[in-house]
Amino acid sequence: MDLWVTDGSCQYHQGKPCTGCASLQVTTDVILQGTVTPRSGHVAEIVAAVAAHDAADKETPIMICPDSDWVIQALIDWMPVWINRDMKSADNKPVAYTKYLMPGG
Repeated sequence: MDLWVTDGSCQYHQGKPCTGCASLQVTTDVILQGTVTPRSGHVAEIVAAVAAHDAADKETPIMICPDSDWVIQALIDWMPVWINRDMKSADNKPVAYTKYLMPGG
């Protein structure tokens, strides 16, 4: 099992948003980290999970453990609905983070 833990956050420092993300592959201690724009905690959480997915061994089952209930809901509960709606929200507006959730989005 390829196990990853992920996190992303947005904090303000001297009035400016500072946003970053990290993914840790538990067995090998591989760490992926970086800054994220736009400055949003939700985007940072998604970018961390997607980075883990993209870096994972494609021949091995993967488990990604984000610390964000929002990411879990977005990927498991809301994504199928958004995909069926062509990445539109309930009010028919584009899903805010499509480009981070969908390849080529």
